[in-house]
Amino acid sequence: MVVGLTILITSLMALGESFRILPLTTRTTSQRMCRSMFMLNGLSSEESALLETIRTDPSTKKVVLEACRPLLSQPPQDIESLTGDWCVRWTDLGKGGFQKLLFKIFTPSLKMLSFGALPPIKVNLTDSYNRVTTTTYDLLQCFDLPTATGSGGTVGVAMALRGSGAVSKERPNRLEVQFETVLLLPAADTDPGDFCTALEAAGLPLEGAREPIKIEVKPTYIDVEHLSDGLRVHKGASGTTYVLERVERIPYTLE
Repeated sequence: MVVGLTILITSLMALGESFRILPLTTRTTSQRMCRSMFMLNGLSSEESALLETIRTDPSTKKVVLEACRPLLSQPPQDIESLTGDWCVRWTDLGKGGFQKLLFKIFTPSLKMLSFGALPPIKVNLTDSYNRVTTTTYDLLQCFDLPTATGSGGTVGVAMALRGSGAVSKERPNRLEVQFETVLLLPAADTDPGDFCTALEAAGLPLEGAREPIKIEVKPTYIDVEHLSDGLRVHKGASGTTYVLERVERIPYTLE
């Protein structure tokens, strides 16, 4: 049963969701600053209404999906503008009754989220980012680690699933994704020494921060249901809905 639950949760998580996104008031300074990078100008009234609904009532699946509905009348026939940096703002993952119960009794770990590449260390995920280019697809799951000095500070870390992405020949609104490697990344402007000592103290391999760790996973995809300059709504292969907002840059050292 545990193996089955692991496969279920990993497949649901694989396209961009954090199990526990911390409220804005409890996030670190760098994460609160990232909010100012959101490209709020130019959103349609329906997009703005959706983001406001997510801000005020994120836990009610039916209410948020209803706010999505006006944006989903016609799937985009061209997803070239998908390229760029995105931040996951909401997903219906974990909002249903069965999933809520599942997540209460089964806490995910980095081993699960990395398809076995990293140790089974449990973390509170704080954000989820996505970078898309014409040929690549990167998914970042972000968390904080305590500094090794014992000062009470934290170091921002992202676990990056990296791979290829290509528009489907059969469905113009589908992006086919093949994850190939896992890499640990520091938050932007983090001291390299602090980053490495925090990883060591947590029991995470330094090799994962220096060289990508190869993984073997089945190909997956996202179906883009709405796409504009500032907002996108897509469904993953599992049927889970995601709302992402475009950002000027991802606040982690991805290059």
